[in-house]
Amino acid sequence: MSIMIEKAMCWEEIFVNEQGKIYQCMSKRKIVFVFQNKIEYLRINDFFTLQKLVNNIDVELMLLDNALADIEIISPIFFENVFIVSIPEIMALKDLLEGASIMLELQSIIYERLYSVIV
Repeated sequence: MSIMIEKAMCWEEIFVNEQGKIYQCMSKRKIVFVFQNKIEYLRINDFFTLQKLVNNIDVELMLLDNALADIEIISPIFFENVFIVSIPEIMALKDLLEGASIMLELQSIIYERLYSVIV
């Protein structure tokens, strides 16, 4: 069952892949994390904590060690939802978070350059 999540008017797209979406909500001043048809509103620090948490998941070890499960449960303290992700979803999630992180960094550099020219 696929649930369609409609983009709010105040959301600016940061990065999207086939598994999820990352937006910036201007009215709430938060990062909007859309994954598995669930929405989480994150402070920027929480976004980077989530990225670190996901990057620490050792997919190679999960693939090589038969004793380990093929899924991971992601539920940091700042989440309202629980995400149960498979190995392909972990890879897509890593890609989503890395892409969003790069775009946020680029956005910050552009803002810094434009602001320094104006001042």
